[in-house]
Amino acid sequence: MLAAGNVYAGLKVGFTSDGSIVAAILAVVLFRALRRVLPSSYGAQETNVTQAAASAGAFSAVAGLTNAVPAMRL
Repeated sequence: MLAAGNVYAGLKVGFTSDGSIVAAILAVVLFRALRRVLPSSYGAQETNVTQAAASAGAFSAVAGLTNAVPAMRL
């Protein structure tokens, strides 16, 4: 979902975000909701790992595409 949003925003305006803040917020919300079902601890280290993985995945999926295509329109 983050990668698709980055592609859309990158092709429309030529700007992408790495998605790390959004990924961290979504991960905290998801694991806090799952805490009722699965008893697990989700702390700062887990948030950091989730943020790094989502940032690497979302940014590497659109790295070369989103900057070159809008530049060709100029």
